[in-house]
Amino acid sequence: GEIPLKKPPAPNYPTVVPQPQATGSSAIGTYALPAVAIVAYLAYRYFV
Repeated sequence: GEIPLKKPPAPNYPTVVPQPQATGSSAIGTYALPAVAIVAYLAYRYFV
């Protein structure tokens, strides 16, 4: 039998589908750094 080319790839590529385990240390690097940058910027604009 021929393999259909329209068949979607395996849904286990980290670059395409984000892993559900991204709520651990990955979330810290993904959300904490921008949050710290925004807070630092707002604090800078507030005190200056």
